[in-house]
Amino acid sequence: MIKIKNVSRYYYQGKKKEIVIKALENINLEIHKGEFTALVGPSGSGKTTLLNLIGALDLPTQGSIWIDDKDITKLKESERAKFRLYSIGFVFQSYNLISTLTALENIEYVLMLRKIPASIRKEKALSILKEIGLEGLANRFPIDMSGGQQQRVAVGRALVGEPKIILADEPTANLDGKTASQLLDLMEDMCNKKQITFLFSTHDPRVMQRAKRIITLEDGKIKNDQNQGFD
Repeated sequence: MIKIKNVSRYYYQGKKKEIVIKALENINLEIHKGEFTALVGPSGSGKTTLLNLIGALDLPTQGSIWIDDKDITKLKESERAKFRLYSIGFVFQSYNLISTLTALENIEYVLMLRKIPASIRKEKALSILKEIGLEGLANRFPIDMSGGQQQRVAVGRALVGEPKIILADEPTANLDGKTASQLLDLMEDMCNKKQITFLFSTHDPRVMQRAKRIITLEDGKIKNDQNQGFD
């Protein structure tokens, strides 16, 4: 489903851009439909950079990224934005909920951008709220929810559009053990039921224990790729 071919991402600093920072270097990787995969490694190893490239938030310095036989690095910016809207769900460590919107409205937001009629948006969002165990909190604002509840809303927002891929950047970092376990149960269930491909960037051993595959990055390169049970 995801094919990464000879991908590097360099950043240039200095007055003459003479300093080269190699965030990623010559990455070759395939990720299959329905995988529950963790990217691990020390800070600065390239995990978030790789997620941003797969999510079409950034472009590689060289190489290509294919998703469903489409080279997303060749898309125009408007085409990449459309690709993100319809194919990718994002879950962030800091939740990134819109503070002035309720839980229901935050989940609906992706569907609103897709210009889905209001009645259908609401129906889908209410269904997702039930799936993530927040059925009674539809009208609650982020400030009135716990961190675990906010992260569930963020997962609901990522799921509601039924994307092919969900990219999660340190989604359990701010959560206690019980809440993190519940959130991972939810995402694992969605992966199994809907065959959504989940790709995590994480330092969290709790995520690594659940992942079917662990890809270790170090200094912008893949150091290890271990399958833990994905068929």
